[in-house]
Amino acid sequence: MISVQDLKESLFQDCYFTEQAHSLRFQNEQRRSDTPILLYVDIHSSGTFIQIDNGILKKSQEIFQTEDKRKGRIGFRRDCDGVCILNIKERNILLLSEVKSGFNNIKNKGFEQLVASYIKIKCILHTIGEYRPNDFEEVAILFSYPPQAKQELTNKDVFASKTQIVAPSPIDEINNKYAAALRVDNEVSIDLNDYRVNQCHINPSLYNRSLKVIYVPVEDKSESFTFDIDSLFL
Repeated sequence: MISVQDLKESLFQDCYFTEQAHSLRFQNEQRRSDTPILLYVDIHSSGTFIQIDNGILKKSQEIFQTEDKRKGRIGFRRDCDGVCILNIKERNILLLSEVKSGFNNIKNKGFEQLVASYIKIKCILHTIGEYRPNDFEEVAILFSYPPQAKQELTNKDVFASKTQIVAPSPIDEINNKYAAALRVDNEVSIDLNDYRVNQCHINPSLYNRSLKVIYVPVEDKSESFTFDIDSLFL
């Protein structure tokens, strides 16, 4: 028999599930008007109700909603280039990867693609009864041509491009922060709540708040690349 706790550990945040003994009210969503309407119905039972807030039916449409950059909320319609489970030396690694040609493309949307893909694959894995999250390490890898050396802009350059400057969105600012960290250390830990994942109705127990991202530079202008992944984990 399904319990309220089972539901609270499902895809959605636990606020959508409550347990009530003996009575439950169904509310008419139609607003009051001059014409009489049936506002609610109370049902009674000797048993116990597990109420599933009907708001979940509306929110289910918004889990993989389009992005809202102005509010700093990520869009879940993005996806990365590869997802796999690596089993190596008694270690289980959930591995996500994204391949970009230029480093600036990482800054533009690479992090968003990894975060969106991470959330979606975690939701899928949690539907598998044998899946045990604690058995897995979680790592994302970004591949791209190396970043170009930063160039100092003169006052003349700034003035010439002033009319083309667009104020960055909150997500742009977060992407820039993590890209700057990768330039220095080739590794960064992303805080998913920086992308407002916590506002997207998904149960936070389904995913870890941080995701380790490793940057692997590829020889500039090369069309292919071979990489020994063991070098990262052994």
